[in-house]
Amino acid sequence: MNLKMYGLLAGALFVSFSHAEAQQSQFQKPLAQKPQAFSQTTQQSQGQAKQDIVATVNGDAITKTQLQVKLQSKLQGTQVNPQIAEQYKKQALNELIEIMLIEQHVSKHGPTVTSEEVDSVVTQLKQQLKDQGISFSSYLTTRGQSEKNFKKSVKGSLAWQKFQREKVTPANLHEYFQKNRSEFQVEKFEDAQQDVIQAYMASLWGDILEKQKSSSEIKILSHTAPALPQKTQQPPSSGFPK
Repeated sequence: MNLKMYGLLAGALFVSFSHAEAQQSQFQKPLAQKPQAFSQTTQQSQGQAKQDIVATVNGDAITKTQLQVKLQSKLQGTQVNPQIAEQYKKQALNELIEIMLIEQHVSKHGPTVTSEEVDSVVTQLKQQLKDQGISFSSYLTTRGQSEKNFKKSVKGSLAWQKFQREKVTPANLHEYFQKNRSEFQVEKFEDAQQDVIQAYMASLWGDILEKQKSSSEIKILSHTAPALPQKTQQPPSSGFPK
């Protein structure tokens, strides 16, 4: 995975999808879907129907619906041949796994996020959905998540936001710029500030993933899901894309 992709993935957690949606005044009404059965006894499923799970990350489930939603967002309605579609599916699953690894890490080792903070986001979202005539349960169904997993995602996203605020300081950015000046091809920090921020966050993201993947249990449970690469590719040390 190249440095630009790390930056884009890191940005995906800069503002939680859940938190951002809770702040919006408009929601698109989800397509009607038949409610899916939930397993109450399988720990790995985390409340998801076992047959709907395509992968687990340290026991937390990634569902077929989540993968489909992610894939649709990548394709954006574009028609592609089956071979290209499989490549996009592989990328989508890998991104979901990496986001979950980051969320798990910052939830455990990052800044504290209280249950009140999580509940506040969920309450705001429920109210916004209610105003649009959408039930919270149907919203979760369209995302392929249980409420428990959804709250875990909110907690991880809020922790990532706090983590970034702690790390993205002028001192840290200037230090990173000085150590990696050749990447930016400018003399003054001010001339590359946005690129420095993106590259610095990408490096933090990559470092966390390397540590997490070496100590995590990642399982691909569905034949419809692509195999996960055994080792994360390191971001290039130079040539940061503008």
